[in-house]
Amino acid sequence: MKDVKVDLLRVAAFIFPLVLIVASISCTLPTYDSPNPGIIEVRLQTISNDIRFTPLNNFILTVSAVYAVRSDGARLVVYQDVKAIDRTPSVYNTLDQSAEDSRLMMGSVYAPPGEYSGVNLLFEPGSQVIIDGYRIIPVSKPIDFNSSLVSNAHYSVRENDTTRIIMTINLDSALVRGADNYYFDQKYVYISSVH
Repeated sequence: MKDVKVDLLRVAAFIFPLVLIVASISCTLPTYDSPNPGIIEVRLQTISNDIRFTPLNNFILTVSAVYAVRSDGARLVVYQDVKAIDRTPSVYNTLDQSAEDSRLMMGSVYAPPGEYSGVNLLFEPGSQVIIDGYRIIPVSKPIDFNSSLVSNAHYSVRENDTTRIIMTINLDSALVRGADNYYFDQKYVYISSVH
């Protein structure tokens, strides 16, 4: 009986390493094809014929959140730049000269390739317009003002490519002149182009 146990141990000691060698040769790790991301950039452009683009003129938008919306409804946070790990509220002067030709960057993010359906913004318009550095004109929001803006536009993000989304604010229409103030109308903040 003792010899049978010893023989079984020898056989097991011989077979076990063989089983490990065969298993390691035939076993391969699965590979996953994951595409490289694209980049989504969101830029601000201002249209203003009534108020000039000069350093003395100022109308502020405070943007708390920017989201790229995928076709399946998933939202992707657009940070101030691709290296950021969190988004903090940002203040943009819509009358800055860089906003005139859409160079004012609101944010960018690495994004999975695919189809997207729009951009959502959470923003607050400034409470005043400053003209020529000294004229301060109050800005009122409507009672039913909603700081969440959903702007729909179909676009695609491709692997290793940059998709630029231009958010436009038409100040000639968004700032409605009152007797001694402006009224802000948010329907004139929209996606004007995607490249």
